[in-house]
Amino acid sequence: MVSTGGVVALAFQRASHAAQRRRRARWILAKALWSHPERSLQERRPFWFDAARSAMLAALTSVVSWAFRRPFRNVDGRAMPRPLLTETGGDTN
Repeated sequence: MVSTGGVVALAFQRASHAAQRRRRARWILAKALWSHPERSLQERRPFWFDAARSAMLAALTSVVSWAFRRPFRNVDGRAMPRPLLTETGGDTN
């Protein structure tokens, strides 16, 4: 009950100060453009480029992780390193 009231109060406060936040953001942007005009000339990458890069990095990480974990799994799935083979390839017993 108290948390619901807090969320409602926060939403109301945020909505009531939206215009002030927008004005402040515009001034910050104007000051940044005045101080560093060359930054406005830089080409920005589209959102999909960053999203695709992030997805590819996550996929690459999971594939590499899977590849390194696989040799250390037993038949029943328990993590266990494989025994070292001798030069002849047989047991020493």
